[in-house]
Amino acid sequence: MIDVIFPTRTEARHFDAPEGVRTHFCGVGLTDAAIFIAGLLAKKERPDAVVMGGIAGVYAHSRFKIGDTVIVEREREADLGFFYPDGFRLLARMDNVLDFPISEWITCPWIDERITLPRASSNSMNAAMAPFAPTDDADIENMEGAPFFKACVRAGVPFFELRTISNEVDLNRKEWDYEGSIKRLGHQMNLFVRSLAETMQRNSTEAL
Repeated sequence: MIDVIFPTRTEARHFDAPEGVRTHFCGVGLTDAAIFIAGLLAKKERPDAVVMGGIAGVYAHSRFKIGDTVIVEREREADLGFFYPDGFRLLARMDNVLDFPISEWITCPWIDERITLPRASSNSMNAAMAPFAPTDDADIENMEGAPFFKACVRAGVPFFELRTISNEVDLNRKEWDYEGSIKRLGHQMNLFVRSLAETMQRNSTEAL
């Protein structure tokens, strides 16, 4: 069973779930995404794989542009940290006096050469377009990816995240391409999920 997750129903408008695929909506933001995905993976009949799809903003220095669809190979919770007189410091880059596990990037280990979508690094933030977040080593930003990565890694469930770029990350609020990006997202999600389902079915048959 494959579970597909979108933050909103709007982003799923052009997705047609094939047989054996369940579609869910986790809500917008890191908290709603974390709660929903953790609950989904804690169920007795948890999925064999999970795919998240949604729109994203692109940073000016990125090689990507509005309308591109990418597969996210690593996520970072980019507004988790502290403010000091000299500015914002990412928690993962600080010398912490408290003992707890933390890493700056969470990586998807399931992406291989069969996936031809371009790979991207993504910031995840509740505060979209926050000017204090580190962006030099990220291509795009979204509001749900990091908890999705964390929950799936900890559960040991194969996962993938596709994002179609709808806008530039710009505080001047340049025009967004909602309709075009959501349509392209649906098209790419249809192709990806069907291919994933066929691969999983083939692997299952070969294992018999």
